[in-house]
Amino acid sequence: MSAELKVKNIGPVEELEASLPEGGAITMLVGPNDSGKTVVLESVGKCCGGSQTVTKREGSLHGEMSVFGTTLKVTGRPRLLGDLTVDTIEGKFDISDLIDPSVKDPAKADAVRIKAMLAIKDAGVSIDALKAVVGEKFASLITTKVTQADNLPDAVAILKRGLQEAARDSETEATNLTGQATAKRATADGVDMDAESDASTLQESLESAIRHNATVKQQIVSAREAKQTRLDTQATLNAALSAHEGPTVEAAVAAVTSAGTVLDNAQDRLAAAKKQLSIAETDTAECKRLYDTAVDRRTVAVEHDANIGLLRSAIADAGKLPDPGEAAVEAATKAVDAARIASDEGVRIRDAKQATTEAETCITHAETHTKEAKQLRDRAGELDKVLTDAIQSKNIFAVTDSKGNTRLATNVPQRGQVYFHERSRGTRASMAVDEAIGSMEAGKRSLILLRQDLWEGLDEDNRASLDSHCRERGVNILTAEASRVAGEKLHAVVWKAK
Repeated sequence: MSAELKVKNIGPVEELEASLPEGGAITMLVGPNDSGKTVVLESVGKCCGGSQTVTKREGSLHGEMSVFGTTLKVTGRPRLLGDLTVDTIEGKFDISDLIDPSVKDPAKADAVRIKAMLAIKDAGVSIDALKAVVGEKFASLITTKVTQADNLPDAVAILKRGLQEAARDSETEATNLTGQATAKRATADGVDMDAESDASTLQESLESAIRHNATVKQQIVSAREAKQTRLDTQATLNAALSAHEGPTVEAAVAAVTSAGTVLDNAQDRLAAAKKQLSIAETDTAECKRLYDTAVDRRTVAVEHDANIGLLRSAIADAGKLPDPGEAAVEAATKAVDAARIASDEGVRIRDAKQATTEAETCITHAETHTKEAKQLRDRAGELDKVLTDAIQSKNIFAVTDSKGNTRLATNVPQRGQVYFHERSRGTRASMAVDEAIGSMEAGKRSLILLRQDLWEGLDEDNRASLDSHCRERGVNILTAEASRVAGEKLHAVVWKAK
């Protein structure tokens, strides 16, 4: 069989040829340190679509490598010619990252392994899958940071942090609202919520009490003034009665009647005895004077009697005015005070009712935020299923540990579920090969590159197990091993069990 791997003037390698068994095997590049083992592996990776850097041998005009139908020419700038006749995972998946990512912390190491698993499955960031988990309600949390993440684990991690942060915000808001509700309820403690609190009713009662109080006080003032008026009028009446020296009305009327009779007689005598005119005229004049005097006295008596009647009527009327008394004033004043207290209490009751209503609203909103926080945390937890579904393979699956980390696990007979990192390095290598094969084209030869440190870290049993695994699946692994023979030239050898 012609050589399937040829290297000339690449790095420190002057020339190297090797054939890779068709049935699958592990081929080692064996040589001392700095002989070019890693350079050859990287050059093969470059030929197979990787991004490795390849340089020509110092002092040569150009370097060249061919592997499975592809030729890499290295001058100033490497050029890749031809079509690769084998399937490989180079450029999309580093099997070493799945076997041993060189990270001490198991959870962090699994984070690298998961990215490697997703890379081989070509599982990118599916926005639809993320939306299906978070739902329309929280779709706004799928930010550009999520959609532009380099890989699915990073996208899930960013979205989980967003959901958890939103959950914490909702929980904080729920706590604040609950505190506000407690404070508002405290303002209503000790308030009789069943008492009258309507502002219009209480204001009307207060104004009515004030008007009644004013009326009672005015009645007191009026009664006192009437009493004083009665006393003053009685004094005036007594004084009038004492000061009057004239006749009574009856006597004056009798005097007028008598004087009239005398006048009539006098006139008769005047008419009968004109001879006695001078005497009669004198008598008549005197009688006239007496008559006028009597009329004047009668007028005074009538006026006096009318005044007395008015005074007596005033006295009687003054006696009829009601006097509510000091008790009524005190009662009216207390009624006003009570109305004012009721009005103030009404304000407290209304404030208490408003605070109670606001407290209930706060509690309702707090419950809503608490429920939303749980939904957010539930959605964050469900995001792990997106990773789990994407990672799921025949032998390896995802689980969540007690700290919430997504881990890789396998099933082991008699032991059950075991973390992937707890399996032997050889078993991990065999499983990694299977994962790599699963991403390759069926029926086509497969080539997998394995770092030297990983190969040298396998004991003889694990090497034998991996070799058997590769032969069963027809997969070629190309790796490297330091030579144990001083001065030995770099060469390729198919591994065989001792």
